[in-house]
Amino acid sequence: MRKNNSNITPYSSSALIVPPLEMGSDYKVILEYYQLDYKMVDYYLQVGEITRVQGWILHLSAVISQVSDLLKIVIPVLIEAHVPFKIAAGKTDCTYLLSGYLGVAQIGKIISIYPEDDASSLSLAQRLIQITQTFKGPAIPTDIKLGNIVYTRYGSFNPIMRKNIAGIEEKYIYDAKGALIKDPYNIPFSMPEGISWPFSVLTNVLITKQKKVFKNIYKLLSTLKTDVRGNVYKGIYVKGLFRTAPCVIKQGIQNMSSEDTGRDIHDRLSWQQELYHKLADTIPLPRIIDLFKEDGDSYLVMEYIKGNSLYDIVKEINIDSNCWFQLPPDKALRILNYLINITSIIEKLHNRGFVHRDIVPVNFMIDKKDQIFLIDMELTYSIKEHKFDAPFQLGTGGFMSPEQQLVMTPTIKEDIYGLGATILEITTGLSPVKFNNYFTKDLSNNIFFFTRARELSQVIADCLNPDPTCRPVISLVYSALTDYQRTLQSTNHIDKNKDYNTKPSIQQIREITAAAIEGLNTSPMVMLNDVWYSRESKLASFNTSQNKEYIRYIGFSEGLSGVLYLLARASRIGFSIDSCMKGYKKGWTFIEEKCMLLLPDISPSLYSGAAGVAIALSEGIEAGLLDNNELNKTKLQQCLEVSDSRLDLINGITGQGIALLKCSAYLPEGFIQTSLNKIITILLQNQQKDGSWIFPVTSKGEKLLSFTYGNTGIIWFLLQYNSLYKDEQVLTITHKAIEWVLNRAHHLKIFFDKQYFNNNVSDDFEVGDERRGIILMLIKAYEVLHEENYKQLAERALLQYTSCIVSNNFTQKDGLASIGELYIEAMRVFNNEEWQKRANWIAEVFLHTLIRNSNGSGYWNLEQYNDPTADFMIGNSGIIHFLLRYLEPALLGYRLLN
Repeated sequence: MRKNNSNITPYSSSALIVPPLEMGSDYKVILEYYQLDYKMVDYYLQVGEITRVQGWILHLSAVISQVSDLLKIVIPVLIEAHVPFKIAAGKTDCTYLLSGYLGVAQIGKIISIYPEDDASSLSLAQRLIQITQTFKGPAIPTDIKLGNIVYTRYGSFNPIMRKNIAGIEEKYIYDAKGALIKDPYNIPFSMPEGISWPFSVLTNVLITKQKKVFKNIYKLLSTLKTDVRGNVYKGIYVKGLFRTAPCVIKQGIQNMSSEDTGRDIHDRLSWQQELYHKLADTIPLPRIIDLFKEDGDSYLVMEYIKGNSLYDIVKEINIDSNCWFQLPPDKALRILNYLINITSIIEKLHNRGFVHRDIVPVNFMIDKKDQIFLIDMELTYSIKEHKFDAPFQLGTGGFMSPEQQLVMTPTIKEDIYGLGATILEITTGLSPVKFNNYFTKDLSNNIFFFTRARELSQVIADCLNPDPTCRPVISLVYSALTDYQRTLQSTNHIDKNKDYNTKPSIQQIREITAAAIEGLNTSPMVMLNDVWYSRESKLASFNTSQNKEYIRYIGFSEGLSGVLYLLARASRIGFSIDSCMKGYKKGWTFIEEKCMLLLPDISPSLYSGAAGVAIALSEGIEAGLLDNNELNKTKLQQCLEVSDSRLDLINGITGQGIALLKCSAYLPEGFIQTSLNKIITILLQNQQKDGSWIFPVTSKGEKLLSFTYGNTGIIWFLLQYNSLYKDEQVLTITHKAIEWVLNRAHHLKIFFDKQYFNNNVSDDFEVGDERRGIILMLIKAYEVLHEENYKQLAERALLQYTSCIVSNNFTQKDGLASIGELYIEAMRVFNNEEWQKRANWIAEVFLHTLIRNSNGSGYWNLEQYNDPTADFMIGNSGIIHFLLRYLEPALLGYRLLN
């Protein structure tokens, strides 16, 4: 573990010697001080070889201000113990670990230690507890606390790696009977069955349950918001004799949100309480009822405001997701009135000498009387009192000014930026992260596309100027809003077709498409060593919206196959992919190692496994990027020989059938026929008397109509099969299946009942893929069977989407790119200009939201907090694919299907 050096004195346990060095933000300095060999493993520096498969891991937590000192006193102990260990690589990694950015299961794991046996685990834990008496840190959710900041869990040291059905490696360990099981990251900690507890002299295994009543006064009723720093609950409290009242209880988990200054979440809650007493006479704030600590955690109890946030209210008003200029004047005026009142509240706050520093639509609550309340004051700074000299850190991505984390003395210009970002989101329907604010003129023009209000767009762009000295004073923002209000009040009608018939220049779309292709290979696209990475999929209970772990996948939906497929299609219709060729070649090298060499022990899935790889391989051959030789044809066939018993499109034989049809030009005719006949036979045998196929049921007990997981995907495949191979038996079962779908009367509300449709729309745009899947099935049914009824149903369903739709969800999976491809497919089959107009709109949305890099390349921000990825279904490749189809609808088919 240690490099040979006779001048290094072994650590003596009789005296704790802290090395006199400054580590700064890079913690490898201390390892180099002791001349230790180390290697980078994920976000950690590992010292020593970890040979055991499993055992009791020791974890040490710490607040960020104590990490350097902790490393200095602990590492000598670990050297003496000759135990392998990992430390967080640097301060940024520590911040991610402590804040939950790397998943809830990783919170607090600053140091991980891997003792050789249970006895060593106990003795080392005792020593670590002894020397860390003065340290504190957040609780580690997967572990049991042994003492102070020392925690443990039983799990993998050097695990057995096994691939799941998506081809992703997962950690396995042995249970007490010697059988392989997945390494369980249970939250809260649970004692593994059959494993002995070696720490009984330190503590017993006691799992504390979430309390429901605090101080015998406050009772939790429901969770309003989950947060790794502490949840927000709705509760009731005892107001008087036989009287209770509703309240909001904001939890602060002990030692979370720690800063270099030593402050943590309790200091933030205490500051909010102090601000209420200072400002309640001027600013509408929820009444603060109490602040207390219990079991180490802090709780701020506030008045419950019966209402919704500004963000949710605007969603209710604009339930159809209309663009701003298509809103009826009464709705636009109501929203505008909220913005004017919010601006007035912020101006009053500034006049009292405070900067809020977290102005965002969800931080304004509107009650049933339409009164607005300002909430979440924890980042607020007092200009007059210079409180605090080191302001509380962070903010909300897109709404936080560029200088907010760089300057020690906040100014009201930070709030001007946040106010402009709030007005931007409310009037465009898009998060500020969707726009590039580097050039104010360009930003103004892009905002104007969505608002059709020139002066208002300019003021918003000025508020978002990266240079704070160029931002307007708040009175100017207020005047711009009131002037626009008067303009709207003089308008007594709305022109639904206003600017609807505009069409983007084909040259413009070609240019942004080329820029986006180049952007796939340019920062901030997530790449490492010229290979594209995807956000790591985690269990929902462990995931966070800001999860910053990335991994290489072979998959089509998320992973390399989808990106390689997109690049081949782009090349095939004349776009240069030279900038991405290194990534293209390295992507195939990775797939060769993780898929081809492991066949047939790989998932057959169309979206995440071998069938998707086959389609990407076929497209590469078609584009001339891969050799049209026997070796590649053999690989392609091997990908489609992987068997599966499921029926669905995403994982089962339907997806394999689609891949067979798409790859047929490079497969032996006999193999194609044999494989297709087998799939058709299985589908015939499994069809129910009512025409459906059985799939896992929903919570309502209904058979799924999902395209990817259910019946409509199978129907689409059968229609495509019948268009190529005329088969009366297949035609008969296809008709029967379509009628089963159309007879599901309650599901047809999704098509024709506007209220039902709106109730199934979420922040992610549309719940599930049932609706879009049925529309796609009907388009295909009309194309193959030529029955007018299918066309009428599909077009009536498509008309439920508003003509100039706006959504923060840009993805090919279930966002604007997905709807855009539906419009192109409808235009191709129905030859109705309405769908071309709507596709024009979506193309222009992407035109006005492309973010440019300094080299002219570009990308779209698809997530609030994370860097863009190249993934097909949830990343930039899916948007590029829509634009390619928009440019060449006759040459490129729908996604990976046609």
